[in-house]
Amino acid sequence: MVAEELLKNEKIALELGLKYGEQRLIAVLNAIERRFHRRYVMACNKSFVSLNPNSIARTRCEIHLAHEIKLALMLIKTDSPQKARERNLARFAKRKAERRMRALGDA
Repeated sequence: MVAEELLKNEKIALELGLKYGEQRLIAVLNAIERRFHRRYVMACNKSFVSLNPNSIARTRCEIHLAHEIKLALMLIKTDSPQKARERNLARFAKRKAERRMRALGDA
């Protein structure tokens, strides 16, 4: 995927991903999820009933950061279906070129 093909927010997310790396981004995303889960458990304990997790408010910062991190992880993953398809197409093209060269060599 070429950087020129990306949207503005995708470019920002890709820069974030390349700057901090996959492992650190996963750790931050897990920390955001743990923070939300703690608030959810506290709200359930205060109300004495189980609540719908969607009823617990998330901060704008949490939502934005989680979105940026998920987008960055998606863009820097090398084992995405799109990347696998690109590798397969490159392999097929290489095989086809080798066959063509053998056919020309035999003729």
